[in-house]
Amino acid sequence: MIEKKEKEGKTERDSNKQDLITNHWRFISPSYDFLKCNWKLIVPLAVATCLFSATFFTKKDITFAVNIWVFPGFAVLIASMVCSDELHKWIRSRPQELGRRQSNSTFVAPPPPPPCAPPPPPTFYPPPPPPNTMVGRKRNRTDCRKLSWETLSPDLLKQETIWKRVKKCDRLEIIFDPEDVVREFSISPSQDESAKTKRENAMNDKKIFNISIVMSHYKLKAREVAQCLVSGTSDLTPDVLRQLLIFAPDDREARAIRKQARENESLLETAERFYHEIATSVPTYRERLRTVLLKAQFEERVNQIKPHLETVITACQELVTSEKLATFIELLLTMGNIMNNSNVSAFKIAFVTKLMDYKSSVNKETSVLDYLTRVIIKKCPHIAALEEDLKHVLKQDVEKINKECIIEDTFPTMTADKKIEELLALRKTLDRKFYVLVRYFGEGSIKAEELFEIFTTLLRQFEDVLKTYK
Repeated sequence: MIEKKEKEGKTERDSNKQDLITNHWRFISPSYDFLKCNWKLIVPLAVATCLFSATFFTKKDITFAVNIWVFPGFAVLIASMVCSDELHKWIRSRPQELGRRQSNSTFVAPPPPPPCAPPPPPTFYPPPPPPNTMVGRKRNRTDCRKLSWETLSPDLLKQETIWKRVKKCDRLEIIFDPEDVVREFSISPSQDESAKTKRENAMNDKKIFNISIVMSHYKLKAREVAQCLVSGTSDLTPDVLRQLLIFAPDDREARAIRKQARENESLLETAERFYHEIATSVPTYRERLRTVLLKAQFEERVNQIKPHLETVITACQELVTSEKLATFIELLLTMGNIMNNSNVSAFKIAFVTKLMDYKSSVNKETSVLDYLTRVIIKKCPHIAALEEDLKHVLKQDVEKINKECIIEDTFPTMTADKKIEELLALRKTLDRKFYVLVRYFGEGSIKAEELFEIFTTLLRQFEDVLKTYK
């Protein structure tokens, strides 16, 4: 009996021990199975974690570990591909193993979750409309013209502005019929199609812009311009003709304009249509534009040069025949000989521009020209009217002599024209008069602009000093 009890106790202890081992294995087995199936995924991640930790704690450059950590998703993807088959097998086998273990054990299932709460009672009111919308209004169903206004900050609604006041006037929305507004300002299909068929301009956009300004400012018509080119005469100024030539389409643009005109002329821009109409009437319109421009420039240049030549010829004659100028030079020569204790009979005429540089030792504000002017006012007052004898010397035409009077270089191929012949005759007269003038003052070689600049400076300084003593 005692042996039987000991045997039963031993059996019970063995049974309890077996249950303990079984429960322990039930806890370890899932972890072991997971590690066994996914070691290929765990090993790279563990190595990468160790590398990053070593880099972080040693405070060294982390660039050597960048290849692992910059692309973690790539590393996980590769590891998943390697062990995907084994992982799927393990996942599929888990429910079966779990079922067997539950049947062989005393595992107690957890209690079921509590029942869900009952649904809320139905409401009799619709949900509130979203903000910034009007109840009962549908959004625009048709494309409508957009107002190109510049919006302001919503913060203005918090300040005492007109926009805060307008915000309170939502009641005014009932004044408008949304459908009527959309219908009134909708984009019609024809407009939409025209927008879709918008093409690239044949001419350069800058040319179109500039020639449109010229056409608008001078009210140019293609028919009138074409008639001028055919007749060879034009009432247009050289500046307008020059702009028409500068902004004219080149060969490539002209071909594109002709092609577009054949396909659909209505798509041409105003400037493109302007040149197309001219080219239709005058195929060689660019060459004719150059010819008409050259002719207009020629007439304009002739009208500028002729008065200049006549003025310079008169100025040469005045310098040679002026008695007052001769007396002024004689007085200056006499005063200079007294100061230098010399008996000089002539000096370079350019010296007359330096009279203001020599100051008195008694009064530093008195120059040689000041002293000479006082003597002239007291002793020879008639010389004070020197400017009356040299009226043409002070004109701007004299200063432009070498800038405007280059006739032979400007129009070398038009010497048969009567106007050119007149200008050439005037130029020959000018050369002869200037040669006499240079000989009159005893100068050897001097340019016309230099000589006239000398007397222009003298007359202006003399007039300034005269105003001081009058």
